[in-house]
Amino acid sequence: MTRHNETWTAEQKEMLSKLYGEGLPDAQIGERMGKTKNAIVGKRWRMKLLDQKPQKHWPLESPNDSGCQYPFGDKNFTFCGKDKAHGSYCQEHHDICYRTDEPKEPKHHKRGWMKPSLIT
Repeated sequence: MTRHNETWTAEQKEMLSKLYGEGLPDAQIGERMGKTKNAIVGKRWRMKLLDQKPQKHWPLESPNDSGCQYPFGDKNFTFCGKDKAHGSYCQEHHDICYRTDEPKEPKHHKRGWMKPSLIT
């Protein structure tokens, strides 16, 4: 492991650049070089080897932006697409997301976590 005040040789810097350019994660680079992940991240930062790996970005619009935005699926999800009734959802999915059939009770009372009817 690297000590805090240990300097990096030119060969180590070159190896870091090469391994990072191959797309290896910082932890794996650290294992190969005998350094901690944090040492690798810090040195990359100082060498201005900033993240150039593609980042995942969620689309701002769904394939059918005019329809219901209720998602279906896990990784490759789709949207409901029915006509919107309230905000971003059709009536069915609005009712699922915004339930109004249950009476609302305070979760706690100012004297503690008891229902007001139990406090005398």
